Amino acid sequence: MSRQPSGGEEMTPVQSNSAEPPLTGPTGSMEGTEYHRITGSSFRHGPQGSIFYSSEVDRPIALDFVTTSVLEHCPAVATLDTHIESVVNRLRRLAPAVVQSAVTNLVALGLLRSGRPSDNDGPAHSGVRAPHEAGITAVGIVTADRPAALGRCVSSVIAHCREHGKTPRIIVVDGSKDPRHAAANASTIDHAGPDAAGGLVYIGAEAARDIRSRVVSLGFSEPAVTRMLSPGGQGAGRNLLMLLTMGEDMMFVDDDVLCTPWAPRNRLAGVAVGGHKDPRQIAHFVDRATALSTTVAAGVDLLAAHGRLLGHDLRSLLDRPESDVDLKQTCGHLLKSLAGERRHLVKATFTGIAGDAGLYCPQRNLVRGRQNRGLMTDPIAFETALASREVVRVAPQDTVTHQPHLMSYCMGLANRGLLPPFLPFGRNEDGLFAEMLALTDLEALFGHVSHGIVHDSDRASAYPVAAISATETRLSDLLLSLIRLNPPNTRGGSSSSRLTHIARCLAELAEEDPREFASICSETVLHARCDELASAWALVQETGCPPHWSAALKRYHQAFLRGIESPRFFLPIELHDRCGDATVAVGFASLQAFVRAFAEFLHLWPSLRDCARAGLSR
Repeated sequence: MSRQPSGGEEMTPVQSNSAEPPLTGPTGSMEGTEYHRITGSSFRHGPQGSIFYSSEVDRPIALDFVTTSVLEHCPAVATLDTHIESVVNRLRRLAPAVVQSAVTNLVALGLLRSGRPSDNDGPAHSGVRAPHEAGITAVGIVTADRPAALGRCVSSVIAHCREHGKTPRIIVVDGSKDPRHAAANASTIDHAGPDAAGGLVYIGAEAARDIRSRVVSLGFSEPAVTRMLSPGGQGAGRNLLMLLTMGEDMMFVDDDVLCTPWAPRNRLAGVAVGGHKDPRQIAHFVDRATALSTTVAAGVDLLAAHGRLLGHDLRSLLDRPESDVDLKQTCGHLLKSLAGERRHLVKATFTGIAGDAGLYCPQRNLVRGRQNRGLMTDPIAFETALASREVVRVAPQDTVTHQPHLMSYCMGLANRGLLPPFLPFGRNEDGLFAEMLALTDLEALFGHVSHGIVHDSDRASAYPVAAISATETRLSDLLLSLIRLNPPNTRGGSSSSRLTHIARCLAELAEEDPREFASICSETVLHARCDELASAWALVQETGCPPHWSAALKRYHQAFLRGIESPRFFLPIELHDRCGDATVAVGFASLQAFVRAFAEFLHLWPSLRDCARAGLSR
C-alpha cells in the first residue's frame, strides 16, 4: 500500500492491481458495520491518476484512477460488503477482487470511515428549525380559459381538504382572455365558496390590476410590474400567488389536476436522502385509463404529505429512527450537511403524477440522457414513451435531493425566505424557477413525495408533433443557458446578492447593440444544444445503446440540423407571434425588451417580497 503524502514528499498514487488476491481485511472482522465515504473532490493530474482533496483529511491524497472510480461509486453509507457489491454492479469492467482491494485501501486511507456521518463528524446536533407550525395554510390555483377544468379542480381540492379536516384558504388567479370564460370561472368560485372552510378567493383581471397598482404606488417600476404580474401566463399567476402568501407554506395545484391521491405499489416507508439522480420511477402507457389502473388509491392527506418534508432541515431527518432514513444514494454535498458542515432546508416539494406527463417533448429527455434505462431493452415501451404523454411517475419513497427535478402541477413551497420569481409566460417556467432557486439559495433542497395526484388534462394522449424541440427554442431554455454563462458565486454572499448578480448580467446583455444581442443569444442556444447532442452520443457509445435508441437519437439530430437552417430557430417560440411575417430582427427586438424587463424585475423582487411580507397581501 502506498504512503499518504506529507510535507514535501512526492505523492504516490494508491495502486489497485487486478493481479492481487482477494483481501479479507476489514470485511472479515467488521461484518455488519456501516462505513460512509467522506466528501471531497478529485482532480486529474495526468495519465496515472488523480488527487483527492477533502477538508476531512489533513492532506491531499494521490489515487490511481481505479481507486478514484471505486470511491466515487461507493454508496454514501453501507457495509463494506455492500460497498463492494454496489461498485461491482456499477463498474462491470472491474473484477470483484480489484474492487475489494480498492475498498480495503480506502478504509486504510480513512476515505471510507465506520459509522454514519453524524456519528463521527461535525458538531453535536443541537436542534433544527422546525417546519412552519401551521403547515400548509394556502392552496393556489392558476387558470386561464378552462372553466370546466377549473370547476373539477376546485371541487376536488375542497373535498380533499374537508375529508382530512384541513382549512387552507384557496386562491384562484384567473388569466382568462375570453370574458365568457372569466365570468364562468368567477361563477364557479362564487358557488363553491361556502364549501371552502378556509375561504375561497378569486383574483380576476380587476383584482390583479388593483394589486399591481398598489405595488406601483410603493415605487416599483410600472412596466416591469405589468409584464411580470399580469395573469395570463402560468408564471405571472404564480408570482401573484407567492406575493399573496408571503410568509406561509403554500401549495400550487394546476387547474387540470384532481386531488385524488394514489400510492405506487412498491412504496417504501421512511425518507431517502438522494444524490444527483432523479429518484422518480416512470412507466409509460398508450392511454390514461390503463395508466390510472396501475395505481393504488390512498387515503393520504396531500397537505400533510408535503409537510413530511417541506421546511425541514436535512439534519432533522436523522432524528427519525435509523431504519427510516436511507442514505445509500446520498451525494457528498448532502453528507456534509448531515455531518453538520452545511445547513440545508427543503424549500419545494412535489408529488408523483398519473395521467398527462406534462412534458413538452419526450425526445428532449432522450437527448438529455434522462430516459428510463429500462426502455433500452424494450423497443415497444420505448416507442410508447416517445409517442404518448400518459405516464405514472413517482418516487417510491419520500426523497430529499438538491437536484432541481421540478414540475409544479402539485408543488409545495416554503414561501418564507427569498424565492426567485417565475418566468411570467412560456413553457417550463417551473423548471427555470427550480434552477434559479438552486443557483441562488445554497440551502435549498427539493423533496419528492411518494404519493401522486391525477393530471386529468383534456389533451389527446398522443403527442401531436414528434421531436418538436429539435426545431425550435423555448424562452426558458435560452434564459437558463444565458444564466449559466456567468452563474452567481456559490461560495459566499446571500440569496439576494446572487439573484441580483443574475439580474445584473441579464441587464448588461439587454444593453448590447441589437445585432450583438441577437448574435449572443443565437450562439448561446447553439452551444447549449450542441453540447446536449454531443453528450447524448457519448452516452450511446459508453453504454452500447440498442439500435432503436440510437436510431431515435439520429432522427432527432437530423431534425435539429434541418431546424437550425431557419433563423427563426434561435428566436424563442414565445416571441414568434411578436414579429409575425416581419423579419426575425423584430422578434429579437421584442426579446431584448423582455430580457431588460425581466432583469429589472429580478432586481426588484427581493424588495417586493419584503413589502408583501409587511402587508401588501392584506
